[in-house]
Amino acid sequence: MSATASRSTKNCPTISAGTDRAALPTEEAAHYMGLSYSTLKKWRVTGDGPAYVRIGSRIVYLIEDLDTWLLAHRVA
Repeated sequence: MSATASRSTKNCPTISAGTDRAALPTEEAAHYMGLSYSTLKKWRVTGDGPAYVRIGSRIVYLIEDLDTWLLAHRVA
């Protein structure tokens, strides 16, 4: 079994395009976007941030949604 195949996928499903995760927990999503954890948490409350998924008590962000949100807020 390869190192990639033996990695745990308990937290997030794997995908093959550019990253090994389809979804990121808040801390990793904030890092991905260059923001602080508290900024993303605040934006969830105010509705200003990217879409997120609630799985029980867990919050995850789909990478596709993060990229879409970033592109929508691009200033030329």
